[in-house]
Amino acid sequence: MTFGTVRTATTTLSNGQQNYYSNRLYTVTATTGDAKTGSSAPVHLSGSAANGNVTLAFAGERAQATASLKYGAGYSSLPTVTIGGTGGTGASI
Repeated sequence: MTFGTVRTATTTLSNGQQNYYSNRLYTVTATTGDAKTGSSAPVHLSGSAANGNVTLAFAGERAQATASLKYGAGYSSLPTVTIGGTGGTGASI
C-alpha cells in the first residue's frame, strides 16, 4: 500500500491532499490560482512552505505498509496491517 501520491512537478492538487517526495510526506493546506505545484520539489522538514501555487505542510516520514492474506484452515480473522516509520502528523490512512 502507498500513502499519499508521488510528487510530480506542476501537478494540480487540492486542499487536504497528500503527496510525497523522497521519503517525506506533505499535506496541502492552501491553494491559489491553478493550484499547481512548483517545478522544484519541496525541501522543508517542518512547518509549511509555498511550492508553486500550493502551500505544503510537512507531515513526517511517508508511511508504507504491506498486508499479507494467508489462506487455509484456521484463519478466521482479517489480516493485520503494520505501518512503520518514525511518526508524523496529519497523515490520512
